[in-house]
Parts: sequence; structure tokens; C-alpha cells
Amino acid sequence: ATLAQVWLSYCCGARLLDISDSSAQQAMVAKRKAETADGPAAKKGGFKGMDCPFSKSEFLTHAAHTTMTLELEPKEFKTGYGYQKGGGIAKVEADGPDSEKLGNKIAYVRPSCIANIIGTAAGSKEKPTLESFKKAAKAFSVTFDIWPVEFGTGSFGWMAHRKQNVTVAGSTLILQVNFNAPINKSKEKGDEEVDPVLCLIDENAIFPKYEKIMTRADPKD
Repeated sequence: ATLAQVWLSYCCGARLLDISDSSAQQAMVAKRKAETADGPAAKKGGFKGMDCPFSKSEFLTHAAHTTMTLELEPKEFKTGYGYQKGGGIAKVEADGPDSEKLGNKIAYVRPSCIANIIGTAAGSKEKPTLESFKKAAKAFSVTFDIWPVEFGTGSFGWMAHRKQNVTVAGSTLILQVNFNAPINKSKEKGDEEVDPVLCLIDENAIFPKYEKIMTRADPKD
């Protein structure tokens, strides 16, 4: 080692290593690879404890209807306008306050609501213009009676649909309100479960009744 290397080692307390030694370099690279390979891989983002805590059949059999309140905000849609609220996570005791059939387990849901003003998609002249709506419409809170349901996507949770009136710029408007609260990671639970009833259904059961429930289509149909 040179005098400069010795002096640097003394001042910094560093361990002197002759970097010209190729075997030493190879040893260092091998050690780094081993340290990287050892131990569990880093986990990606996510929230523990928020997965669906019960099966689809358990939920649909024992879940209780409940209520949930959202504050809907004015929103312009691709066709028409209305109100919307989405995002965030809420907690629901799935079996309700008066039951323990689901063990009082908490379900984490992702509530969302779209409230379309009927007639605005067609550009009705009887409705306020979009500009008038944006100026006059205010956010408002809505409380929903929500019921357990399985969604078409395979997930399950709570749902509500209804019509209600809202007054904007002196006009009484009718809202078509659709509320969904799917349980976080419930689709994965549903995909894992085998339907216990489906295997009991005779696939030929409909044929004896076919002529009674079906009619021949006319050529115009």
C-alpha cells in the first residue's frame, strides 16, 4: 500500500483493502449478492386486516341490512349531470348490532353513489342548463337503507337503488340514485368458493316446462 493509503486508513479508521486485488473485488460482489438474496423479499403496498373475513355464502345467509350516509357532490357526466360520491373505505358490522351470526366481524367496504338527474342525458329543455346547474347545485347528505347482495362482478356487499327529488335553480328534478358498497377483496373470496346449491340443480329441469314459459317469436321480433 502507498503512504497515502496508509494515512487515509489511519484518519478514517477504515479497513485497508488493496483494490488492485481482483480476488478481493470478487469476494465483495459475492457477499453483496448473498446479502440481497438472503431474507424475505420486500412486500408491496397494502393494508393488513382489511380483507373480507367471511365467505360469500356466509355473508348472503347472515348479513343484515343497515344504513349508510354519504354526501353527494354535483357532478358533470359524459351524458347529462347529477351528483356523485366515491372513494374511501368505511367499516360495517356485517351481522348488525343484534346478531352474532357472523361473529360481529367488521367488513371494510368501498362505498360509492351515482345520482343521475333523469332527462338531462337527452338534453331536455325543461331541465336547467349545465351552466345553471353548476352554479346553483349544492352538495347534500343522503342516508341509504342498504341490503346484502352479490354483484355481477362476483364481489358482494350492500346495495341500494331509489328515486328522489332535488330542487336546483327553482326546478324540481328527479334523481335516479344507485348506491354500491362492495366489501374489500370479496371477489377473491367468491372466486374461491364452490356454490353448494349449483351442483344440486338438474340442468335438464327446464325442458319439461319450456313450452309453457317460452313463446315462438314473430318474424318482426
